Amino acid sequence: MIIRQYDPERDHDEVDLLESEVFSSQDNLYDEGDEFLEFLRSTENYVPELELIAEDEGGRIIGHILLTPHMLETPFGPTEILYLSPLSVIMDMQRKGIGSALVRDSIRIAEELGYRAVFLVGEPAFYSRLGFVPASRYGISSLEEVPDEVLLCYVIADDFMESIHEESDA
Repeated sequence: MIIRQYDPERDHDEVDLLESEVFSSQDNLYDEGDEFLEFLRSTENYVPELELIAEDEGGRIIGHILLTPHMLETPFGPTEILYLSPLSVIMDMQRKGIGSALVRDSIRIAEELGYRAVFLVGEPAFYSRLGFVPASRYGISSLEEVPDEVLLCYVIADDFMESIHEESDA
């Protein structure tokens, strides 16, 4: 398996097909995954280095991940974070470590780029194995009707919480 940066000219159609197949097979907030993906790519916050794909030995795209910068409103003030969505692996390749590898590589790149935390709404059993914890542990909850146990956070920088307090004191 190879993990590499998404190439819009080469990968666009195959990634859109992957996203449509994965998300149409499950209950999801984003029934129109390709439209959601296009929206994220069209924003000024889009960082190409944070969109990765996984390919098998034959060059077939088997997984995809995107992290997008967002401003998070916290009780302590706004701070920039990354939001992980979507993470997709084709059905016949799930449970083989591909999603985990995509998450780890994207977090490594995020750290290299200077980001301090990644948030997502997802399955705690899967993401906790990768170091994600409920965001409520940091006093952060969703303004939407998202249960606290599925709003998860991965802290990249050890000073993430301290920096939020310092920003609010300024």
